Amino acid sequence: MNCEKNIQATYELSRLIEENEYDKVKELCHPDFKFYSSINSPLNADDFVTQEKGHMDAFPGFKMTVLETFAKEDKVAAYLTFSGVQSKAYLGLQPTHRSVYFSFMVMLTFKDGEVIENHSHYNGQDIMKQLGN
Repeated sequence: MNCEKNIQATYELSRLIEENEYDKVKELCHPDFKFYSSINSPLNADDFVTQEKGHMDAFPGFKMTVLETFAKEDKVAAYLTFSGVQSKAYLGLQPTHRSVYFSFMVMLTFKDGEVIENHSHYNGQDIMKQLGN
C-alpha cells in the first residue's frame, strides 16, 4: 500500500469513528492490531473499539477533524481536533453539558492495507479541566 492510500485510510478511520461505524472501524484493523494510548498497555482491536465507543458516546454529535497528515513508507502521522458537548458519563464523570475542544496526534502503522498500530497522544488533563473536573 502506498502513502496516499494510507492517508486516505487515515481519513476514513476518523470518519467512521465520527459516524459511530465501529464494526467498519474494526474491519480497518489488522488481526495483530495494537492501540497505544500509553506506551505500556496496548489494546487489541476489540478493546480499542469498546474504549473508543465508550469515550465517544459521552459526546453525541462530536466532530473529529483531520487537519494535517504526514506519511512515510508504512506510517501516517495525523494532527486532529475533537469538539463536542459531554452529555453522558465520561471516565466516571457525570454529564456536565460542557463543551470540549482539543487537539491530538496519532501515528498509524499499516500492514497489508490495514492499521496494525495506532499510537494516540492527547492531553487528558486538559479535557478534564474543560469539563470542570
